[in-house]
Amino acid sequence: MRLLRAVGVNLVVNAQALTLRQRQSLLRDLLSQTSDLRSRTGRPDWLIIDEAHQVLSAECEPGPLSLSDMPRIILATAYPGALSQAILGDVDTILAFGAARKIEALFGGRSEDLEPPRAISTGEAVYWDRKRTSPVILRVAQPHQVHRRHKGKYAVGDVGRARSFYFTRSLERPRQARNLFEFLDIGDQVGEGTWMRHLRAGDYSAWFEHVIRDPELARDAFQIESDPHMSVAEGRRRIREAIVRLHAAPAPVPRHVSNDRIAHTPG
Repeated sequence: MRLLRAVGVNLVVNAQALTLRQRQSLLRDLLSQTSDLRSRTGRPDWLIIDEAHQVLSAECEPGPLSLSDMPRIILATAYPGALSQAILGDVDTILAFGAARKIEALFGGRSEDLEPPRAISTGEAVYWDRKRTSPVILRVAQPHQVHRRHKGKYAVGDVGRARSFYFTRSLERPRQARNLFEFLDIGDQVGEGTWMRHLRAGDYSAWFEHVIRDPELARDAFQIESDPHMSVAEGRRRIREAIVRLHAAPAPVPRHVSNDRIAHTPG
């Protein structure tokens, strides 16, 4: 909060190394403190919440947040349908990269209002101020430097029983990880002996290379596996950091939700 009081400072809080529940709890604390700071100083001017579907979903505990008293917030998400209904109700302005009709199911607009004047082409977006205008098509300016956001795809879904990673423990049933983030969750739960045995066998880098098909992640894991002095705590931390750097953390998405990229701006 001290940094936010300084004029000209743009603060970035990176919570990717935290668990989903920890990120949700952190956001609640930040919003509460930011609201108090705004009431006293007017700062920060804007808040941007990336991967908003993770921390503002209906499944958040102890319950979904509302942003009705927090104007000037931008929510960026590829899965708007995973946001809670309270959050969707607070959205005033929508910038969508995808089919305009997909917005209707989420925001209850009329078909004639949501139909843009023509089909959307590459490099264009639909802009809709829900209170003032009908949707219009905007041309998106090309950046000076191309940014490849999240080099890897979302590591969710199911790679199949035969291709899953199995944490094996003597006299106990193996723990199955069907994707990278199940791998992280289960990897934090298994015993140190189990985790280290897989590390020394090179199982992590092999799975990343042959199943996840991410050579860069496999190389990072191989370097960790090759360090004879690597501890369990340090190894877990470094593998988690490598995964979240290359793959965006997921959140549960309803089956009917499209993968159209939509940015939401409440307030």
